[in-house]
Amino acid sequence: SIYDVLPESVFSTAPTRLRSELPSTPFNPWHPQPETNGRCDDINERVSILELLPDAKPSSNGWYVVKCPLHDDRKASAWIDPNRNRFGCHKCVNGSLSVIDLYMEIHNVDLQTSISELDKMI
Repeated sequence: SIYDVLPESVFSTAPTRLRSELPSTPFNPWHPQPETNGRCDDINERVSILELLPDAKPSSNGWYVVKCPLHDDRKASAWIDPNRNRFGCHKCVNGSLSVIDLYMEIHNVDLQTSISELDKMI
């Protein structure tokens, strides 16, 4: 067993929170709760990322480029795909973000606040 392999000192620093105290279904901000799914889809379809980043400039491939709002950017390292309504940055974003995710990151707010604020833009 693991107790035979590792020294006892490893286990004495383990968290004291009991498993029964943990929520049965952990909250995952990337998978909205069921009551928000319809609103999220509606927001992602109706609010353009270009509305959040009005300084974006069109590029030759139909996408847009912009200085990334998530870090100090001297040159435009971020991109926007208007057809998929996705945002990405070559320096700080692994993958791409939806309009809701980007709003959360720019304004440092939670999912519910992001949904509520973007809902006002519709």
